[in-house]
Amino acid sequence: MSDVCEIGRSSETDSSEQLLQGVLYLTLVSIPIVFKQIYGFNTGEAGLVYITQTLGSAIGIIADGYCNRLYLKNVAKRGPEARLFTAFVGGVCVPLGAFIYAFTAYPQCHWIGCCVGITILCTFVRSRTPPSFPDLVPPLQT
Repeated sequence: MSDVCEIGRSSETDSSEQLLQGVLYLTLVSIPIVFKQIYGFNTGEAGLVYITQTLGSAIGIIADGYCNRLYLKNVAKRGPEARLFTAFVGGVCVPLGAFIYAFTAYPQCHWIGCCVGITILCTFVRSRTPPSFPDLVPPLQT
């Protein structure tokens, strides 16, 4: 019974992470629809747009490494709140990326605007994920 409770637990952090992953999923599912119907891409060209997700995730992983170094440097002075820098930046940039993607998905706008929005969204979703699941990430080296 305790295993079921452990797997099914939901806290505020888990709920926000679930919402964030849901937004990311819906954005990525909409890529073929947006780029085929609005911009007239074929299947191969629409598939290449997923490179922006990879680029955003790579930037997010690099940014997370930098933020972890800042955290380790400042944790003695500020305590656990030293990790909030990533949350502050992500709290602004995740909706910004979603808005850029949504409001440039018109035939009058260039298709690269949607790609920029996806990249920004994926960057800050990926840089926020490791602190949310500390038991899945190896402990930080001090």
